[in-house]
Amino acid sequence: MLGLGVHCKETESLCGAYAPGDIVLGILGSVHSKVKDLQERVRPDKYTCTDFDLISFVQSLAVIHTIDEINDSGFLLGIRLGYLMCDPCLYGTKALQCVEHMLSVNKTLEVFIDNSNFSSPVKAFLGERYSELSIPVAKLLSLYMIPQALYAQSCYRSADLLPVNLISCEVFHQISCTSSSPSLSDKSRYASFFRVIPSDVYQTQALAKLMKYFNWTWVGVVTIDDDYGEPALQNFLIHSGHEGICVEFQEVLPNYLGSVNIEQRIKQVADRIRNSTAQVVLLIVRPEQVQMLFKEMIKTNTTRIWIASDSWSMARFLMKMKDINKVGEIFGFTFLTGNIAGFEDYLKNLVIRPGVRNDFIREYKQLRFNCSQQSEHTSPSACSVTDPQKENDDYLLHAVDLTEAYSQRIAVYAIAHAIRRLLQCNDTACSGDTNLLPWQIKDTCPHTQSITIIAKTKDLSKDTRDKIVDLHKAETGYRTVGEQLGEKGTPLGAIIRKWKKHMMTVNLLRFGAPCKISPRGVKMILRKLVEILHSLSFTLDDEMHSFNKNGDSENGYSLMMWKTSGDERIPDVVGRFLIKNDKVEIDENKIPWSNRTVPVSRCSEPCRPGTEKSISNISCCYSCTDCSEGYYSNETDQLACKKCPEGYSSLPGWTECQKLKIWYLEWSAGYPIVVMIGTVIGVLLLVFSFTVYILHRENPSIKDTLVISCLMKFGLMVSFGGVILFLGDPNDPICRAQQTMYGLGFTLCVSCILVMAVHTFIEIMSSDPVKQRRLRKFNRPFVILGLLTLTQALICIFWMVFDPVGVVEAPSQTQPLTLNRLCTQGSTYYGFGAMHVYIALLAVLCFLLAFKGRSTETEPIVFSMLIHLFAWFCFIPVYITQDELRSIVQISAIMVSNYGVIFCHFAPKWFKVLSEKTETEKAVKTPIDLPTDDCDSGMGFTVRSSSVRSVPQSRFSIAESEMSNWDTNSLKFSEVSFGSLRRRRPRHQRPRSL
Repeated sequence: MLGLGVHCKETESLCGAYAPGDIVLGILGSVHSKVKDLQERVRPDKYTCTDFDLISFVQSLAVIHTIDEINDSGFLLGIRLGYLMCDPCLYGTKALQCVEHMLSVNKTLEVFIDNSNFSSPVKAFLGERYSELSIPVAKLLSLYMIPQALYAQSCYRSADLLPVNLISCEVFHQISCTSSSPSLSDKSRYASFFRVIPSDVYQTQALAKLMKYFNWTWVGVVTIDDDYGEPALQNFLIHSGHEGICVEFQEVLPNYLGSVNIEQRIKQVADRIRNSTAQVVLLIVRPEQVQMLFKEMIKTNTTRIWIASDSWSMARFLMKMKDINKVGEIFGFTFLTGNIAGFEDYLKNLVIRPGVRNDFIREYKQLRFNCSQQSEHTSPSACSVTDPQKENDDYLLHAVDLTEAYSQRIAVYAIAHAIRRLLQCNDTACSGDTNLLPWQIKDTCPHTQSITIIAKTKDLSKDTRDKIVDLHKAETGYRTVGEQLGEKGTPLGAIIRKWKKHMMTVNLLRFGAPCKISPRGVKMILRKLVEILHSLSFTLDDEMHSFNKNGDSENGYSLMMWKTSGDERIPDVVGRFLIKNDKVEIDENKIPWSNRTVPVSRCSEPCRPGTEKSISNISCCYSCTDCSEGYYSNETDQLACKKCPEGYSSLPGWTECQKLKIWYLEWSAGYPIVVMIGTVIGVLLLVFSFTVYILHRENPSIKDTLVISCLMKFGLMVSFGGVILFLGDPNDPICRAQQTMYGLGFTLCVSCILVMAVHTFIEIMSSDPVKQRRLRKFNRPFVILGLLTLTQALICIFWMVFDPVGVVEAPSQTQPLTLNRLCTQGSTYYGFGAMHVYIALLAVLCFLLAFKGRSTETEPIVFSMLIHLFAWFCFIPVYITQDELRSIVQISAIMVSNYGVIFCHFAPKWFKVLSEKTETEKAVKTPIDLPTDDCDSGMGFTVRSSSVRSVPQSRFSIAESEMSNWDTNSLKFSEVSFGSLRRRRPRHQRPRSL
């Protein structure tokens, strides 16, 4: 039906195995891994292959066993699958030779301009293992539209599909076929290339995620220089970059094992690995190259963590190599596997069926049981065997992991299911191929009976006409061509005219009888097989299998670890990577790490929590720097420190944030207590001074300045009140009040001092009566007070309106994790500066006037203003440079200024008044003896102390009218006597009272 007559003569050495069938499948299996004397080859003569490969051999046996199982089970009723196997010997050119041989008819491969009519004996190909071989084979088969079925275990996805090859399933390692080059997923070049395994794009992704899982960020990579190794490296670099993994070195080995310099390159790569700091090495190479590399590593006891690609992750001979336990831990991904029912018994009883040829089984038995051909595979009992071809044992069951051959079983069943659907097979029969073009008509001819379809409609029987119409409907969905084109027309006539050029004699199939189909029909069958495979979904061994739009399977991978078992290694599944989940799942309890610690492979030491990475040119190489204040990191190797949330902060190098403390001048703190004590004392002094002034208001030294002095006290009281507002938790109204109260209160005080200074200055000008009269025009105390204080009030109003003060929370420079809650002085400081400059100008003016009229009355003014100016000159630099000390400095300056006024202006007068009072009382208490003999009146009397104390205090005071007639500067209360008074000054020289 699908197969033409295929033979493989014994003399044809290219044909290593053959079994006849209705549909013949081509098998490409590199049972040998080398071509002898390839480097010296100068003529296109016969290839001689060496190095028997058990893995490829077992894989080919898995295909043959599955084909026999399908034939024996009646899965395709009336149809028998055959096969033709050729050994490419892992050499691409020989693989092309094998394909040419399989495609040839009678040893001839014709060349056509249009290959539409080309008919091949082989209808589908299974193989090859390696991408290096699969790629040229796929290109050749695309010329003839021959399906290629590769049963490997890793494939690459690609773009749009075109009908070229049938199934391609490839593997990197020897357990199963390994054609996994990304180029094979390019459907513009390999259109119908299918795989029963995932694309290697997923494998490189799984490898990168495995390294990321264990935080192995500094690795080395060794690949081979072919269409498998180079794309795999590029894909790994892409995925590793996404996972933050850096590659320290990339080394490339020759892909061909018989290369002249391969041993030299192996040694160079081994030295590179020894000298590297990377503790993890990814090997995307063949098992034989791994074996050579491991031997070099064992020589120097060099251990690493080896990551295996699927090409050697299950290589049993590597697990048994000498001193394999010295190389270090080995991990690798392999494809999801399974057991092939009956395959173990098949291998233990290898028998070549009648009518079947298999030179590979014969060669294996010679290697195993021939005493004269000693090899690593030779049985210990070989010398006692008489006929090696009749002997069998279970050696293959232990030498090769049979589960890795499961993908071959899936590949063969995929083809079988596609053929079954194409031929509409059911449990009883394969009725035909109604999915073909209308001219591929199936009649009810019994056995080999044939009918002839001729071009004229009238010569067709009614039954044949009906079947043509039904087949056209089945093919197109329309009963007529006119209906299909949106036009009217006769059903049969339109169909016959459309397919007229394809009409020919056809032997229709009935109950297994062969039917002859035209070459175009064969091609359409192949095209149909490809279309079916794209949509095929079938169940095998209770597992669902299908292909994606790129012809790839998307099941996943198993993560294997080579565990120690005596002197060997045994594979154990410790995790998996499912493509749909896009993550690696690992059972860490099954991994026996040394010291229960995951090995480290990094360029730099991990950055502890509290630090961040300072990356150099390579992202994995960095230095660790402490997080700055206000930032933290609570994880290892954090790329950047995180900013603390609002209201929280941290110190440099911290792993967490703490809630910020708010600092202000709390009432219970030490400095505020001192300030409150100082304020209370100041207020008490002012109250005391006010009491003294009131009680001694008739005292000449108080009476003249009583009102001004009271206003000064009031101003100082307001200033002290402003100091109190500096304490406690500030807010906007308090911040405004504290500055305004101080500004207005102290301005009033300084204005009073200025009034006294002006008055004294005018009195000093008494030597020039004219100037004195002119200056007295300005001697308006209350007017001056009002104007000066009003000016300061306007300054404060403009300040609070146009540049208001507020509250700000700023980080403390001296206390960690603390915010200073301070009052601002506006955004520009203009108002604050204007207020203080204004007070300073008044103070300077007071000083100058007082200094000009130097006298005992001006000394308090000079000293008080000097104290004030000195305090504020000291205050300004600290205020500008120390933000958090501004409140303290300003309070201190206010207190110094207030106390300067108190002790310079009021304290001397207290002392003077109280001293005068004491002396007066002492003088009054002393008896005064009046002379009795020398008195003019002749009267004598004695004044008793009691009579003197009974005299009112007013009697010892000098009335204002009387005081105005005397020079107060010359009046000393200690010199007062009842009998002597100075003469009165002229009226124009009398000082005026304030």
